[in-house]
Amino acid sequence: MKRYFCLLGMLLLSMVALNAQNALPRTYEYDEAGNRIVRKTVELRNEVAQSPVATPAASTTEASAAYYEESLGDKLTVRIYPNPTKGEVCLRFNHDVKKGYYQILNMSGQTVKQGSFESAATLLDLSAFPTGTYMLYLSADGLRDTWKVVKE
Repeated sequence: MKRYFCLLGMLLLSMVALNAQNALPRTYEYDEAGNRIVRKTVELRNEVAQSPVATPAASTTEASAAYYEESLGDKLTVRIYPNPTKGEVCLRFNHDVKKGYYQILNMSGQTVKQGSFESAATLLDLSAFPTGTYMLYLSADGLRDTWKVVKE
């Protein structure tokens, strides 16, 4: 019986180790202060891409603001700026989103704002919220991720 449990444990450990090796690698870029500004998920595929996806031109506000940029899957990229913010946060995607949902949570885990969107750019108004750190949960075309947003 003891052998059976040891064998089962070793089998489970090997399955966990193999699964960890298959996890998608992520790369990060940081600004001079050490803040993460870009997080990219690298998805390895054997197929050749049909055509590159164009990124919309950056506005002057976007170019001068600190932002996070995230690759969701292999075709969708989102840019979140400005962060930190004094009021509005812009979510800009590289193409229109068919079905998007956002949820903003305070650090206690309470939902303070939520909604949906169906466009390449969306503004979230945080001006009524007190100064602090919030978590932005974002789901777009079935792809999900979470970011930290600072309200000054």
